[in-house]
Formats: sequence, structure tokens, C-alpha cells
Amino acid sequence: HELNVISDKDVKEKLDPAAFQSPLETCESGGKVMNVTEDLTKLNFDLSSKQKCSQMNVIGLALISSENATIGMRTALSLLYDDFCTQKDRKICTGLVEFLGIFSREVEDHALRSLLLPYLSFAESKWIDRPISEQHATYLKTAGGHLLHSLPPVPLALAFLVLLLEQKVIFASSRRSVLTSASIALIELLSPLKWTHLHVPLVPITMMEELLHCPTPFALGVATDDRESASILSSIPADVTLVDLDVGRVLLASEFCLETESTTSDMRLLRSQILYLAEYLGGNFGAAINCSSWSSDSPMQASSEDTGLQLSGDFGSVSNICEEFISEILLGIPSCCLWMEEKRPSDESFNDSVIIFDEDRYFSIKSHRAEGSAPLFASKENMHKERHFALNIEYFDLILETFLRTQCLSTFISKERQDLMLFH
Repeated sequence: HELNVISDKDVKEKLDPAAFQSPLETCESGGKVMNVTEDLTKLNFDLSSKQKCSQMNVIGLALISSENATIGMRTALSLLYDDFCTQKDRKICTGLVEFLGIFSREVEDHALRSLLLPYLSFAESKWIDRPISEQHATYLKTAGGHLLHSLPPVPLALAFLVLLLEQKVIFASSRRSVLTSASIALIELLSPLKWTHLHVPLVPITMMEELLHCPTPFALGVATDDRESASILSSIPADVTLVDLDVGRVLLASEFCLETESTTSDMRLLRSQILYLAEYLGGNFGAAINCSSWSSDSPMQASSEDTGLQLSGDFGSVSNICEEFISEILLGIPSCCLWMEEKRPSDESFNDSVIIFDEDRYFSIKSHRAEGSAPLFASKENMHKERHFALNIEYFDLILETFLRTQCLSTFISKERQDLMLFH
């Protein structure tokens, strides 16, 4: 349908920051009218000149702000997309592409700002005065939702464990925004540990081949909407785990990046332990996300009228499970650390320190935890938690050994309080 732009000086005063009001109105003829604050004669002439963009054109629109308002800018772009592309419950982008294509010609300098004003005003009113921490929390909630809708519970747990053990991971999807959201959300689940290795949410095609053969752990996002990237993904190295966000599956690597030399049988055993643990952890994820559907064999079922599948849990529920799981693994770490410090009486500025980790003590603690024994050093918070995440070294020894050699654990120990460690 045709679009005409009509000048209305009072548009800005009419905007309600509490609710979005679309500037587009449908005429009796089926066309659309857009009210803007300025007179856009050149733009309106080009819109009515019937000059159409080819179907293969790609239009890019970037918003730049002097304020940190990322969520607000994403909201503005989403509103613009929905407003122009929604036609009878379908998304058709031709109209928006043709509309934005007008700006490649000579139009008024203030035209784009005038047209975006209703969308920007609504988005800014929600975020411009709020702290950055709220934007971060909101983005994580959105990103977590994308992750939960892309991966079922068990594959999600598998991807989480692979990242926890600092292996090479590739996220693949034809949806580029999902690539960014999924990798960021999954890395966030490692908290309080920090991912200290390479993380590129969206890898440029020109760098993909080089990064895939990086010798250190990485988390890379690869778009699969072109032939070249699809060709590269079909022949990834054996030590790379592929997380397919479109299909909802995780192809676990047949080899692993380990600090110590390992035999083929050790690799296979570690792989089996990861798969076994992922199944159990995924069950906890599934129960948190949607208990009724995950426990479908339970005699206590919802009524048959409840046929709609809804996510009763959220990303926060999964995040809490991951936090409890990591807390269990980290429990007892400070008591296994010996802080050794060397000073020279002749040189007061000299202070050399090193931390020695007692692995035997750590494994002993894990054995007691798995047997149900509460150690003396457990915190009050952990004392009252269920200990169903305690790993028995008889079944998960290679997982624990691999975790002890991760960079994230070394970073965590280096920032731990000295008074919680043995000191010499």
C-alpha cells in the first residue's frame, strides 16, 4: 500500500510516554498516512513516485546515542519493524525496505529523525533515566528467554557443562540476534566464575577459519545463513562442541582440551561423565522451566483442560540451579589453599606470594559431601540446601579433575580472601 507523510506540528505534544501510539494510520483507500513533526516535501515526493527497491536490496538502520540506552534503542527498532512489517498476522519486510530505501536519495536532512521520533520517544521514556544495571538485568532476562526457547533442558545442561570445563564451543544459528543472546546468557550462568577466554558472539566470515583452529578455549557465534559458513561448520575440528540453536541440539566434541596428557580411553570416559551429568542436571532445568510437562509420568497431573504448553519457570530459575551447582563444586576450595608469602627484611617492598592447592583434600571433601556428611567449614546458606548436586568422585572424577585445571577457577582462587586460606 502507498504511504504518505503529512506534517503535523503537534505530533510531539500528542505522544504519550506511557503507551506507544503508532504514527501510521490506514486510509479508506487502503493506503497509510504517517504524521510527522516537519514538512518533508522531497521525501513525500519520492514515496509517491512509485520507485521501488529490488527484492534483493538489504537496508541497514543504526541508532547511535550519547547515552547508554541500548535497551531503549532495541525497543525503538523493534517497534519500527512491527509497525511497518505486520500485515494480517504476517511479517512482510518489503514495505520497510522500500521506505528506508528512500533515504539513499536526496531528502531532507531532518527526515529520518522526524520519522523515528514516535518510536524513539516511547523507548527513551522507559530507559533514559534508569541505571545501567537495570538495562543489564533486562537484557539478560531477554537473552535468557532466547536461550531457553532455543535449547531443550538436557542440551542446555550439556552446553553449560562444556563451558564450565572451558572447552571450545561454537554457537550456530541463522538468527543473528539469538547467537548473541544465547552465548551471553550461557556464559552468565557460570557466575560467580568468569569466562576468561575468547568470546566472539558473532564471528565475521573472514575470521571464521582462523578462529576455529585457535589452540585455546573459545565461545564463538557463527551465522549459518550463507553457504561459506555452512561449509566450514561441516568440517569443524574434533575438539570443538557445536551448539545448534536452530535445531536445539548439542554435538559434543569427541576430543577435549586438557592441561595434562590424556589417553583415548580417558577422553571417552570424560565424555561419558559429561553426558551422564548433563542428563541429571537437565532434569533439574526441565522441572524448573515447566514442571508439569517435564514430570508427565507423575500421577499428580494437571487437568486435561490444561493443554497449553507454557514456560512456568524463567531464566532466573535456571540461573539459580546453576549457581547452586557451582557453589557445591566450589565448596571447600579455600580450605584446600595454602597461601605462602615471602618477604625480605632488607627490602620492605619485596613481597612474593604463591597459592598451593591440595587436590587430595579437595577430593576427600567431595567424597564426604557425596556421602551426605556436612563438613565443618560449610556456610550457613549451604548447610540448609539440598546436597543433590554433590558429585561422587567415583563417577565424576575426570570432570572434577578437569575443572580444577580451568582458568576460571584459578582466577576465582586468586581473588579469594586470604584469611579463609591456610597461611604460611
